[in-house]
Amino acid sequence: MAKKIISEKSALELFSKICKNEKLVLQNPRSGCFARTDIMCQMAKEASIEPMIIRTSSRDMIKAPLFFTDKDNNIEKTYANWDFHVAMAINVKDSHGNINPLVFDPAMYDGPVTTSQWKNTLGVGEQFRIIPHEEGMAFIRHDYAKANTENADKTMKKVKDNICGINYVKVPSVWAKVAKAKTEKTTIIQTIKNKYINR
Repeated sequence: MAKKIISEKSALELFSKICKNEKLVLQNPRSGCFARTDIMCQMAKEASIEPMIIRTSSRDMIKAPLFFTDKDNNIEKTYANWDFHVAMAINVKDSHGNINPLVFDPAMYDGPVTTSQWKNTLGVGEQFRIIPHEEGMAFIRHDYAKANTENADKTMKKVKDNICGINYVKVPSVWAKVAKAKTEKTTIIQTIKNKYINR
């Protein structure tokens, strides 16, 4: 079956579906990115979408900002120190026919993000690569013995067991905000056409 390039609307729908998968344990963004990414890639493949993996290529420690709400519901900032970070990337076609990769990192963001926003949040500059899913998982398994694609579910169960009760707040996706506005505008226009023109 041919792999399809999805639209902006489909990208938003896929992200929403991914966020409903409890196996991903999105309430604990501090660990499990490799297993979380593998599960997302399998979901994409089931929908006939060709997933890729975006990974940091720097050997320097990543200091990733994480946000949470305190007891008074104020947003506070903390950091996670990672050796590496990976997420799923998918090619998406915009309304002008341009095809660009979007990053699906639902433990950190509230929607798909551009590679620019992803790398800027992590502070990795241009030190990242986008590679095919299987190649990406081979890289992870080679460098990190625990990152075995065959035990992704088991790994995520451990991540779930380590939830510390902190209410993390996802970073807003700039791309998703614009895409949602465009989708809502298109829906309104189509509704008007159907009601007053296409009768």
